[in-house]
Order: sequence, then C-alpha cells, then structure tokens
Amino acid sequence: MDRENSQDSGSPRNDLAESPSYWMDHVGPVLLSESMIKTRVAELGRQISADYSRIAPEFVIIGILTGSFIFLADLARKITHPLRIYFARAKSYSGIHSTGSVWLHDFELLDVRDKHVLIVEDIVDTGKTLKAIAEELGRRGALSVQFCAFISKQTERKDEGVPEVRYVGFVCPDRFVVGYGLDCDERFRQLPFVGIYRS
Repeated sequence: MDRENSQDSGSPRNDLAESPSYWMDHVGPVLLSESMIKTRVAELGRQISADYSRIAPEFVIIGILTGSFIFLADLARKITHPLRIYFARAKSYSGIHSTGSVWLHDFELLDVRDKHVLIVEDIVDTGKTLKAIAEELGRRGALSVQFCAFISKQTERKDEGVPEVRYVGFVCPDRFVVGYGLDCDERFRQLPFVGIYRS
C-alpha cells in the first residue's frame, strides 16, 4: 500500500491534521488513530464476552473514573454477555507527575461480594493502582478480579503482587499521552485519538 492510500483510512497523521489548531499546539505525534481505537475496542468486546460467558451468567464491570469513561462506554456496547456497570475513583497522578500513592473512593458503595469483577482502566504504568484496587475488592468479597486497560505503558512494574492486566487495548511507550478520556489537568479528554502531550 502506498503512503497516500495508507493515510486515507484514519491514520494517526490525518487525525492530527484534521484537528483544531489548539490541539495541534499541545498534542503530537498521534499514537493511536480513531479508526485503530474502534477496531481494537470491538476485538476486546468480543474477547471479554466469550471469556465471561464461560464462567458466569453475569459479571460486574467497574470503570475507574475519570479516564476510563469514553473507553468503557464504547467497550460496554461491544460486550454481548449480561453485565452490571459501576463506577469508582482511583487517583495516583497530579498533572503529569505520579504522586507515589493511590487514593481510592466509592469502592465501599459497590456490590461485589460473590461477583466476578472486571476493572476497566484508561492506562496502566507502575501497576500500583491495580494492586490497591485488587486488594480492596478482595477484602469486599469479590469472587474474581480481572483488569482491562485501554493502554499499558512500557514500564517496569517493580512492586510485588501487581496483578496481570488480562485485556490490553494497546501498549505504548513510556510517554505522557492524552486523548480518548486521558487528560492533563482535565484537558484533552475529548480528543477522538491518543497523542503524546507536549508539556
């Protein structure tokens, strides 16, 4: 396929070129185009549906706010197996920097006892948030806890006991990225693609 034709199918280059100049000033290059994301989300939906149909008549999805909201909305509509959807909050970043600690909120309100739970995250880097969530849900009696991440960063996860991310949308370099729900100080979440943030 020649270069011109390859750019006609929603390539990262076209996504950025068609964006408002405000975004172009702060985001680039684009790593994941809108079409790439749509295709991968559909694949994940089929895989999750098949897996959970073999283990339970229904399962629970918990979307971690705020970053997962767009990913979860698209993913849930591609899952054909019965499910319940809850939301909770977990935070370990301030701006573009990790705080080194994890803050969890609203988990005490969730009905997870004797349930199979799938946590949907926007992005995973060190895995500290996953570990904290798994421990919290274990204390609350979940039958199983699995993780689905839109993006898994290429970082070394040094903490012992960090759970495996069973479902991964994309693996990306260890750079600060925004778009498709990912933010920098609450900005850029509405981008339909994912790009590297220019600080």
